[in-house]
Amino acid sequence: MAIDNVDIDNLSVQLHPASRGAVYYKKGKQVAVKITDYDYVNLTVFIEGCPSFQITEDEAAVLDDLILSAKGQKEYGA
Repeated sequence: MAIDNVDIDNLSVQLHPASRGAVYYKKGKQVAVKITDYDYVNLTVFIEGCPSFQITEDEAAVLDDLILSAKGQKEYGA
C-alpha cells in the first residue's frame, strides 16, 4: 500500500474543520474525517484501503500541523 503526496494532501484537507466533508477528490485515495460521537469530541478517519482510526479534534489539529511541517521540510529543505 503506497501513500503519495496527493494522499497526504487529501488527509490534511480533511483534518481541517473548515473543509471537512466538503471536498471531493479527483486524484488519490478517498479520505473522510467524520464526527462519530454525540459529544463532538471524537473523529473517525476513513482512508480508502486502510483501517479506520479515531482521534480527537485536538489530535487532528496536531496531526495536520505535523503533516504541513514535514511537507514544508521536504519541499523547502528547512
